[in-house]
Amino acid sequence: MTKTKIKRINLIVPVRNNSEDILPFFKSLLRSISRASIKSWNLLFAVNGSTDESLAIIKGLVKKYPSNIKYLNIKTGRKIKAQNCAIKHIKNNDPIFFFDVDILVDKEAIARMITSLRMNPTAIVFGGIPLPKISFKGNRFIFYTLNFPSLFFWVKTSKEFIYNKSKNLRNYFHGRFFVLRSKKYWLLRDEYFPDDIQLIDWIYEKYSANVFVLNPKARVYYKPYTSFVKRIKSSLRARLFISQFYSTYPNLGKFKKLFKLYWNIAEIRKLSLKFKFYFAIYLFYSIIESIICYFFILKTYIRRRKVNAYVLWDQFYKKTSTIT
Repeated sequence: MTKTKIKRINLIVPVRNNSEDILPFFKSLLRSISRASIKSWNLLFAVNGSTDESLAIIKGLVKKYPSNIKYLNIKTGRKIKAQNCAIKHIKNNDPIFFFDVDILVDKEAIARMITSLRMNPTAIVFGGIPLPKISFKGNRFIFYTLNFPSLFFWVKTSKEFIYNKSKNLRNYFHGRFFVLRSKKYWLLRDEYFPDDIQLIDWIYEKYSANVFVLNPKARVYYKPYTSFVKRIKSSLRARLFISQFYSTYPNLGKFKKLFKLYWNIAEIRKLSLKFKFYFAIYLFYSIIESIICYFFILKTYIRRRKVNAYVLWDQFYKKTSTIT
């Protein structure tokens, strides 16, 4: 197998009112970079519409690391717009590491992802695993229930997965941390795509087999959900402002696929009765959340604007399907 040499990497981090997260994130990122065998790195913060001290903190980092860090100050826009603006400022074809700023990067995450890049020269997208931080004050039952999609990767082998058949790659892809082989594979434009999670589906459509590698050892840590109410509010906000109307409808077939996915990939059948219980509660909660979102969005937001969600999604799909 031919190994690809990786000497330099790019890092893109969108920021929007994350003043409390920037320094802890950067400290963990710097530690992870120091353990990777690369010669140079370039970090680009894309500040989109922040009204807190985020920009001032980033300017301080730029003064301290002028040869490695730059920033863009974008007045308004979603995360996808910030990523698009940042992509345009990258002048090389080196791998691009995408991070959310409200996470902590595992000390081995970048090194392990670089290993994946070297060992899989034909792959385009490389996914890491976001795990909830364990050090929190809250109810353990709620913690395990709401964070199950991330937690189940803990019980799986650390072996890499190369996906070359399934088109449902979005189930394995996490926008909090992923790597793109080169900027030429960035297919998203903010006027068409609401969120970076669509990237994996469109890359598969264009390049087909062997495009995605999931490395469970490349990990980042996020603030866990600790409240059912906050989780539902977050879901509502995502479906309203990230246009995820298609995932709002309670669909039994969707939950059957979700059950089958977790049951096989996470090998839940081999787990203790306690973990199976949390899995069952999570699936039940997902159905309840979907029903709540259905009534909140369709019966209020969409009906008030006299817009049919199915029509809205069809229009979006037709629009994006014309992109070459």
